[in-house]
Amino acid sequence: MDPLTLITDIQPLAPARFGGEQPQRAPFFQGQLLQGLVTAKGEGQQFTLEINGRPVSAESAAPLQIGQRLDLHVAALAPRMELQIVAANPVNRWLGSALPLLGQHTTLLPAVATLAEDKSLLSGMSPAARATLQLYAGFLPQMEGGPTAPSPASVHLINLIGQTVTTPGDRQLQALAFKIGGLLEQIASTPLLSAQTAAAASRLAEHFNQAALRGDFSAMNADPRSPVLQTNTQTPGAASPSPQPGTLATIPPTLLLLPNLPAVLKAIETLPDTHPLRQVLTLVTQVEGERSTAAGPHAGGTLLHDRVHGLGLNMERLLAGDSPEEAIRTLKFALLEVAGRAEAASDRNLSPERMVQTLELYQLLQLRLAGEALIFLPLPFPFLQQGFLLIDRDRAGKDQDDAGQQTDRPNQSASLHLQLEGLGNLQIDIHRQEDRIALTFRAEQPEQARFLAKFRDELEQWITGGRLESVQFLLGAKEPNRTLLETIVGQGGTGMIDTTA
Repeated sequence: MDPLTLITDIQPLAPARFGGEQPQRAPFFQGQLLQGLVTAKGEGQQFTLEINGRPVSAESAAPLQIGQRLDLHVAALAPRMELQIVAANPVNRWLGSALPLLGQHTTLLPAVATLAEDKSLLSGMSPAARATLQLYAGFLPQMEGGPTAPSPASVHLINLIGQTVTTPGDRQLQALAFKIGGLLEQIASTPLLSAQTAAAASRLAEHFNQAALRGDFSAMNADPRSPVLQTNTQTPGAASPSPQPGTLATIPPTLLLLPNLPAVLKAIETLPDTHPLRQVLTLVTQVEGERSTAAGPHAGGTLLHDRVHGLGLNMERLLAGDSPEEAIRTLKFALLEVAGRAEAASDRNLSPERMVQTLELYQLLQLRLAGEALIFLPLPFPFLQQGFLLIDRDRAGKDQDDAGQQTDRPNQSASLHLQLEGLGNLQIDIHRQEDRIALTFRAEQPEQARFLAKFRDELEQWITGGRLESVQFLLGAKEPNRTLLETIVGQGGTGMIDTTA
């Protein structure tokens, strides 16, 4: 088909900013892969497309039909943006051209950390994208024994506190109050919190939601005689209370990493202790203290889960659905925003476009392996030379009893494929049935298997959500990337992937 040439500016992927600012241009870059839906036909060669949930006016000589879904490739950005319609089922071709990036996955987070050191770059970014970039830049020190990273909800609440103090106009305040109320409701449902803190979060959420619904922002000043949150109550795991809540003395280390925290504290320093914004900050300090205490020795696993989830491998689905705020807090969205800036890094190894391509490779692998009933989760962290998790959907669900009859007992299977310095290639097969967990460790060499077996007794204290029933230490581990390729093309070697594109 002929190239599809856009004749108007692309609509923004993110909602327009509050305060009357103009929306940002969509963070498309040359070579990006998109999906579009033909929603209307105008005169001649004019069409309306929907890309990532946004309408786009376009012209094309191709015989497009309303309701047709298109796989698109960003072929050019100037003088006008051109999107090329890609042939059906292009996953294998795209995957083949992107597979070389698998060998460079360990550079992703160090490159993000280098970008986050560029103060001129950070100053021009949106608050959400800047916070996300800095969050991932600090990931490695946190995994190596530093304080657990704050939750995205806590980070976003601190940003909103600063915006609310400095924002004039009831319309903007109403939108901010609704956002604060929604995040507080989300925090109230966090399972690791004490009942007291969860109840306080619910009361604060109701306070902000009611103020937003009434449009009466004089109610933003709580009655000093009945504060929403009692600040003189010691919560286990939280920082020690102070006569002046919301000062550096009451902030846990997890939040001290946030670069905008001093400005937020200065903005609220004249507010009374019972002001709802002060109450929100005090609540956040309690939440982060309880999260650190509850996570205990498993904090690393919780942090790892949060960072994998926040990579943005489902960013497009979040944008097209009803979760755009969650989408713009992902690493992929932040890198797309950086890629759209003219002053972005020119070093190929630090190129935000290359980082986005790495994330899109993971998305393509997820798409390709879904056809094999496998869920693919990458582990692109420098402490792993290679690493990913495969979850077998065919073996997840109902189990069979000894007579061959189906039962309702949950049956889950997954395998970790890792390459670590010193231990080499390692495969860990995990099988869970009800609360019973069976593990099989596969190493490359007998001495590596014997070394791992020495830690068998320590495994039980690191496993949550089940009882360790059996552990085996065997041989047979392969290089993770080789295993991944064999899974894609088939063990018999009959499948092919074109890597010449």
